[in-house]
Amino acid sequence: MGSQMRVTIGDFLTFGICTHDPDTGESTDTDFAPAYRIYEDEIAPPILTGSMAKLDDANTTGFYTERIACSEANGFDDRKSYTVFIQATVFGSTGGISFTFVARARVVHEVAKVTVGHRPDLIVELEAAGIIGEAEHRPDLIVELAAVGMIVELEHRFDLIVELRADP
Repeated sequence: MGSQMRVTIGDFLTFGICTHDPDTGESTDTDFAPAYRIYEDEIAPPILTGSMAKLDDANTTGFYTERIACSEANGFDDRKSYTVFIQATVFGSTGGISFTFVARARVVHEVAKVTVGHRPDLIVELEAAGIIGEAEHRPDLIVELAAVGMIVELEHRFDLIVELRADP
């Protein structure tokens, strides 16, 4: 079984399984379409349920996949963990597998550019991107701009990162 470990809200999650004969281990199609259930933070009931479909049936045996939209409308929230439980039946024997992933909100950057000192070829970009990077646990964070001998202080701004870039 394969799947992503992390998905951005608004993107798709694709997962797949291969099913086998319980006696021989040989790849085998299921008695009926495998069912999946997706739970948020180990809480019932599931937020999504459905059936998986065969992929490339002419060239594969027992290969099933599903693609779901990880959207807010489908119940996905930022920084929540989700468990996908898949159950399939082959020759009357039922088996299951599960995996987890984390949903993350899409980060939209608002960028402000400032010239550093007397060096118009260097700019500092302050990206408003939520609590990220080294500023997360460092309210006293000071970034030294060694190239120009200046110091920029983030002044307890957890929502800013500093990046040096040559001005094109």
